[in-house]
Amino acid sequence: MTSGSDTIPWDRLSPPPREVSPSVALRVRLAEIKRAFGLNQGFLRLWFLLVGVFLIIFGTAWYNGAKQEDYPVVGALLAAGGVGLVIVLFTLVYRRGSRGIELLRSGAIAPGMLTRVWVSSRFSYVRYETMVKEWTEFRRKLNDQPQIMSRVAKQLRDRSCKVRVVDRGGREQEIVTRLNLGDLRNEEGQNPNFPILCNPPHVREGIATSGFYPGLTISAEGQWTVPENEGARVAIASFMRSFLPVMGTYLSAALGLTLFEDGHVATFKMQESPLLLAGIVPMFTVSHAVLPVFFFRAFLDGLAHFRSIMRPDAAGRMFRVYVRVFRVVVCLGMGVWLAVPAIALAYLTGWLSLAWAAFHVVLARRGTRAWTFITYGSSSMALLLWVVCFSAEGFFPLGIVVVVLQALLLTILDRFARHKWTSEGVR
Repeated sequence: MTSGSDTIPWDRLSPPPREVSPSVALRVRLAEIKRAFGLNQGFLRLWFLLVGVFLIIFGTAWYNGAKQEDYPVVGALLAAGGVGLVIVLFTLVYRRGSRGIELLRSGAIAPGMLTRVWVSSRFSYVRYETMVKEWTEFRRKLNDQPQIMSRVAKQLRDRSCKVRVVDRGGREQEIVTRLNLGDLRNEEGQNPNFPILCNPPHVREGIATSGFYPGLTISAEGQWTVPENEGARVAIASFMRSFLPVMGTYLSAALGLTLFEDGHVATFKMQESPLLLAGIVPMFTVSHAVLPVFFFRAFLDGLAHFRSIMRPDAAGRMFRVYVRVFRVVVCLGMGVWLAVPAIALAYLTGWLSLAWAAFHVVLARRGTRAWTFITYGSSSMALLLWVVCFSAEGFFPLGIVVVVLQALLLTILDRFARHKWTSEGVR
């Protein structure tokens, strides 16, 4: 059921209690944060977090700028509600991380049997036998076409499952784990048994594959460890790839403001509270320059999926034409969405930023030009928001704050979305 790269050498794991180093604990907590607020698994919690941050900013701005007749207590209550919501969310994530660390420290290996699998379309767990039957029927209808099967198999990776185990007291319990079900087709008619690290009833989760907490391995001494420099190397490479377009856009825009002071320089400024504007810039950057990258990619992946499953008859060929047309519309929509902020920023700052972006996109390696265009469009939108909200005054050096924040956001995009837009992922 799990691929060879996902298996864990349980025979090397020492008996409990085991030592959990600070680097391992940090990796566990970061994995829980990603799982809690990720787009795939924690979309609702992510929106709750954004609502909490917005309430804090909006409530604080209301309280600071309100007169007596404007009920400043309402602003205080909104800010307090936002703080409470954020505290509750991060407390839950912290407790999940603590349970994961306790599982690594004192968990024992037990035989597990897969019983149920989470199906997002039904918002519930279904029996393993039912899923295998539906998977087999689905394969039969598609005649095991390799391209389609590979895409569907990706959807079965890191899937939440329920596993039946026997605890130390001899009682059977169901615990939750995450498995790679990409090879589920091989499990028909077999009993899905496998070893799992668990500690019921204190921790109602278990670890069966290395994908549960990515990056953790077992050392020769039988302790949990993180490979040295591997995570840091990947993070530094992502940050450097992201820092170049942001810093290039910022410096070219700042230079344009210096050289073309009599041009279309943004000298206006919104008359809102500076604290409110400081919250609007990162929130709108996330909602308008980061999340659309995932949404547009989801549209294109969906169109590619529909196009691949069409039958080779007249109706199927006509449907493929419609899919191509709609794909062109989606690509044009994304191009306009990202090009307009770049043009607007160039118009307000002397056009050098647009020239630099076009120069970099043209010279980008083949297969990465779409991603280079996305990074410049996203960076331009973040800097444009700063110019619109705070005017061009103070763009240098105060705008470096936007550079740092946008570089961090692009680093996250580089880690989780770049492979979908480069030559390996674009279809």
